[in-house]
Amino acid sequence: MLLKKKVKGGILLYALLMSAIFALVLQFYLGRVVAMERQQSAQLLSTKAYLMAQMTKQVADKSEGKVSFEQGQATYEAKGGVMTVNVLLKNGQSFSYDFNVKSDEGLSEKKVEETAKQEETDSSQAPKLPSSTQDDMLGSTN
Repeated sequence: MLLKKKVKGGILLYALLMSAIFALVLQFYLGRVVAMERQQSAQLLSTKAYLMAQMTKQVADKSEGKVSFEQGQATYEAKGGVMTVNVLLKNGQSFSYDFNVKSDEGLSEKKVEETAKQEETDSSQAPKLPSSTQDDMLGSTN
């Protein structure tokens, strides 16, 4: 008979309402935390893919090719003044980036060969001074 005390319905209704409000607030909070975690994960994957594309652009030595990374694989193709880089991550996501490049920027082999030729011609063409100036520099007195 101790537990058969009569409780008014208002108090029970209030407790039910407060627990429902608490459950809704908790559900909203957990939904935002999960959404924020998904967004952060997607942003991290996108940043990794963009970094891979930038590195692929820097090491590209042909008009098309493939570069492998620990996190995935990048394929590139240069047409005209645009280099298209497709990045496929290990988890299956794919990203595509277009970079504007100069016509000679993508082909680094030609650039290296031209630089080597220029250095070779520059070193073989040492400046020659007139003979009287050379004698003055050597300190000869006639």
